[in-house]
Amino acid sequence: MARVKLITDPTEIVYALRCLDTEVKRKLFTELLENWRTLDEIKKEHGKEGVRALQLFEKMHLLESQWRPTPGNPEPVKAYHILYDGFHIDLTSSITDMIEVLTATVMSEREFKKIDDRMVELVGDRGIYLGDLIDALGLSPTMVKALVRRSARVMYRGQTVDPVKIE
Repeated sequence: MARVKLITDPTEIVYALRCLDTEVKRKLFTELLENWRTLDEIKKEHGKEGVRALQLFEKMHLLESQWRPTPGNPEPVKAYHILYDGFHIDLTSSITDMIEVLTATVMSEREFKKIDDRMVELVGDRGIYLGDLIDALGLSPTMVKALVRRSARVMYRGQTVDPVKIE
């Protein structure tokens, strides 16, 4: 049965455009679409970039997970699998908001890393209210939301921005 991720917020376009933008992300996405993989298997096969991609997929709510027994290990291990096999985009947006979303999406890695590092610093271990993050960065709400969606290290939880944690 096909499952499709519905995108209704303009800033969620970042997910669709960034989830497959590198070779590692594409390979891992395809692997997880076809098979269940544990964090250790992903680390071994794809290294740190694979773990960051997994964090991004988790943050995007593209993953399902389950605890699986492993041979020779008395404790079950968490395994991951892609939940959706498509996107359905249904939204209306102002031109200025869409320009900001696309700007955040195609921003150079170098420029984005500076902002991402600052967001991670502001979020810390405890999180930050979204309005405070917007004020601290001095950017528009749409731009900050798009940048948070692009980041594999921070995510929304209600009205706060929290660090992404993969167990």
